Amino acid sequence: MNYSVLSLRIPFSCIFFLILPGFIAGCQNSTEPAIKIRPGNTPLLPTAQKTIALYPIDSSYLPYMPDTSIKFADQKAARDYLLSLFGKFYSFQQAQQKTQIDTAYSIVKQRTAQIFFQEREEVIRFNMGLKSEKNIQNIAMLSICSPFSRIVPLQERIKFYNTFPGGIKNSSIGKKTLSILTSYLFTDNHQKDLSTFKNLAVQKNNNTTTLFADVLATGKPYLILIFGASWCGPCITEERVLKYWSTGLDTSLFDIRLLSIDKNEEKWKKYLAKEAFTWDAYRLSNSMDNPLVKALNFEGIPMNFLVDQQSKIVAQNTDIRKILLQIPGLNVSAETVVK
Repeated sequence: MNYSVLSLRIPFSCIFFLILPGFIAGCQNSTEPAIKIRPGNTPLLPTAQKTIALYPIDSSYLPYMPDTSIKFADQKAARDYLLSLFGKFYSFQQAQQKTQIDTAYSIVKQRTAQIFFQEREEVIRFNMGLKSEKNIQNIAMLSICSPFSRIVPLQERIKFYNTFPGGIKNSSIGKKTLSILTSYLFTDNHQKDLSTFKNLAVQKNNNTTTLFADVLATGKPYLILIFGASWCGPCITEERVLKYWSTGLDTSLFDIRLLSIDKNEEKWKKYLAKEAFTWDAYRLSNSMDNPLVKALNFEGIPMNFLVDQQSKIVAQNTDIRKILLQIPGLNVSAETVVK
């Protein structure tokens, strides 16, 4: 399954962003990202040891991005504005996809534009929520956010949640909202020792079986474990984006392992053959019922973990960018670079 928020019965149409390819609901703490303009003739293709901008946005998308400085009279006005702008953004993106060659960078810029749009949409919705009545509908809206956002801090959502009346917070929707928000902190597995699963059997893509101890084996400071599947659209997008960056990343600092929950072995192998990833790939038995997946207690993919040399989890996120940014000294930047 794709990573998604729990279903809440709320009559608010601003959740339209979920239909964008690769958009997945979640939330993560961050600060307002800086924006830098890159000269038009400067290439964004990664080169070794140069700082890689993880959020490069094509300037052609900027006219379709929400303006967070607009003061809306009410939620309806904000909703109508976002729906109208989303229609224009989606139409533009579809046109771009038809006219452009499906290169690696086209995937990166389309995905970044989606994140950029959603971040600003969330700012508008959150600011409108701060001005709205503290009722069931508005407390539920706090949980509709994205793990890819850098702008609206998760702590701010929880702080605002705590200002609601006790009866609202203690309602079934109020409790579910808090559960969703706290789950987006991704702290449940922090410092969990994965070496306890060293004897777990995993399948390699060369038809052999090995132990999870071999997956964990690395002489580098960090290991990135990516849980995904060949049928998961968001997983494919994130893995292709990572492949695009990988040639320029300082890989002396980390290794990558792909852990698939594919049930169909042949489709998994075809996917790996088509994508030609440079990192090792393994398949877990029993899909989401695999003992490792169940122990880590996540309910959807993609899901990424950063592991240290002691096989302990130091970071977890659905967004691979957030994982890369946690590696000390890695040549990446969270600044938005406009091309």
